[in-house]
Amino acid sequence: MVEVFKSFIPNKISNPTVLIIYDILRRLLRISGRTIASHGAENAAVLATLANSPLKTPVGFIENQREWTDVKIGRGKNATMQKSGCGVFAVYNALYVLKKEVGKEILLDLIAHFEKKGLALNGRLGISPKAIYRYFLENGFEVHMAAERSPGIVNKIGTDYEVLIVTAYNDKTDITQRIHTVCITKNERGEYFAHNAFYRKGNRYVAMPAGEKGFATLQETVEHLAKNPLLLCLIGVRNAK
Repeated sequence: MVEVFKSFIPNKISNPTVLIIYDILRRLLRISGRTIASHGAENAAVLATLANSPLKTPVGFIENQREWTDVKIGRGKNATMQKSGCGVFAVYNALYVLKKEVGKEILLDLIAHFEKKGLALNGRLGISPKAIYRYFLENGFEVHMAAERSPGIVNKIGTDYEVLIVTAYNDKTDITQRIHTVCITKNERGEYFAHNAFYRKGNRYVAMPAGEKGFATLQETVEHLAKNPLLLCLIGVRNAK
């Protein structure tokens, strides 16, 4: 019975319904402006001490969410970027490709933006994917959001857009393994790479360093995001023509 319960949401509740619920949970609890400002000041102070840290300083892609224990987002237990920041890191990494911009101020602005407009249950469930979609739409990008799992649709979006934001269940048989959001990019050979993610290589899970051979299709990339992943939604983003 427990196993049936754990797999019920990923396998029995449709992706569009889950996304609607996510967005409702985003509206139920809100972070006050005072808390957002306080977090902004505290996070800026933390990031200011990281000038010599190759692990945490935002330079290029951010790949190491597990290290971000001291930067705050949301409220409640474990309200840190380590626990609830994957959506922010995904957007940050996408902007690095789309706008060629990177830096602490951009990251701080994103944290504040999603604390105001994106956190589900004050961040306990991370960021609503629809809030990520709206962020890109409101900032002038061409963006498309899909909740289908068809490999044909997934691969077409992968081909049509510069950058992909993928939200997936870590284990389609166990909802307690939570959901993870990553940015996926392509190199000049058309190979796909996920950032701030671990790949399955045989029986091991390792972060794929830049420069290694990527995956041939977006679908293949999604299938390697976790031990037993299942796609929840896909957002394609590109610069406006």
